[in-house]
Amino acid sequence: AMVTIIWARSWQLSWWMWHLLMAAAFGFVAYSAYSQYEREGASAGIFDGIVTRATAKEIRDQYGGALETLTDALQKSLQAGLSEREIELVVEGLSASFTLTEAQTEILARAARSLATERDQARRLAAMALIGTEVSVEKGDEAMLEEMIKIIGPRFTPDVVRIGRRADDDVVVYPAELSTGPWPEGAHEHVLDLDVGPDRVGVIEFARTAGEFRPRDIAIAETLAAEIGIALENARLYAQLDGLFRAYLSPDVADSLRADPSRAELGGSRVVLTALFADLRGFTSFSESTDPAVVMETLNRYFGRAVPVILRHGGTVVQFMGDALLAVFDAPAPRPDHAFRAARAAMAMQEALAEETDHDDAPPRFRIGINTGPALLGNLGSAEMRSFSVVGDAVNVASRLESWAEAGQVVIGHDTYTAISDRVTVTALGSLELKGKSEPIRAYRLEGITAVGSGDRPSAGSTGSASSRLVD
Repeated sequence: AMVTIIWARSWQLSWWMWHLLMAAAFGFVAYSAYSQYEREGASAGIFDGIVTRATAKEIRDQYGGALETLTDALQKSLQAGLSEREIELVVEGLSASFTLTEAQTEILARAARSLATERDQARRLAAMALIGTEVSVEKGDEAMLEEMIKIIGPRFTPDVVRIGRRADDDVVVYPAELSTGPWPEGAHEHVLDLDVGPDRVGVIEFARTAGEFRPRDIAIAETLAAEIGIALENARLYAQLDGLFRAYLSPDVADSLRADPSRAELGGSRVVLTALFADLRGFTSFSESTDPAVVMETLNRYFGRAVPVILRHGGTVVQFMGDALLAVFDAPAPRPDHAFRAARAAMAMQEALAEETDHDDAPPRFRIGINTGPALLGNLGSAEMRSFSVVGDAVNVASRLESWAEAGQVVIGHDTYTAISDRVTVTALGSLELKGKSEPIRAYRLEGITAVGSGDRPSAGSTGSASSRLVD
């Protein structure tokens, strides 16, 4: 048009020149359309290069929808086990719906198959990720494996997965709860050993009814078996560490630290509790004339009887000091009846240890002091080493009361007696002058328990009455 305006000598020449240019333009469009037809083999999409942007976006969306629809169909076909011909019918239907050429249909089918395979692999890999994040090592092997099977099942469909446990006689047992479904007969199978560290503990088997296992499927299966083995090994290590950890801490302390690690920080909190202090009277002279190995064995035997009694009554063993031990009640787990629990534990300890004095060369039974009052409970030590401890006058008084008790006796402070006076029988000892105390402390010798809790029985000296009895 610019050339026409500049060089035209008359309007007739401009008219003819304009039409010549238009004819050349349409000829170029026709040649382009023919060339694209030769490449594509069909007329669909010939004018894509000259449509508006909105129309092009709409067509791209349609192709994207076709790919997504086909991918979903292929995924469902994988799960439902459709035949190759049924899959081809799905592809042909989509090709007709979107007026696709044969080349476009083939490209779309390949893309959909690749995407379906990728999504299937992603589902299976997601199962392994969930096993690593959601399966708890605290529950033990069987519970962990059941959780894993629940995670694996919907993500490995249509394959069936089962775990076999190796029994003592080396026979593999397949529990029903460790299978994602009924085991198909005549299916293609892939079997892998399930190893936990150096031990072969079982097998994990995969079954596929439609088609064989491809290399990528086997790679995922091997990775899954390895992850299950690692999870089981971690559970074993956790159990070992937890056992070692608990052996050095009272169960309540271990549970509180695991629930709230911040409780391991130095310092403590002020609480009202009941302290129980016990030692073996005459043990020093016993140890002087006895081999150290025998002394150690004797102490372990005595503490082996005393500690379970304390724990059973809700106490926390804070410290062993030679032939003595310190326990507290109401810490770290609150116990509203901590004074009564301590009294019951003391009487039960004396009963449990009574048979240890049946032979002449055995040391005497524990003498026990109990006192109730405020104390500071927490962690004592340094950043490098610390221990769970209790500090306060109530604890010191319990230690001093213990020194007034005879072998096999329990002496309690006035605050403890006030808290449990309606459930025990005692003998008043009057006001005692205790070392380090400026004022005398009223004390009582515990004679028996007259009221019991659920599942308990009256301790030594019990009258079976629910009323208080004070023996002067």
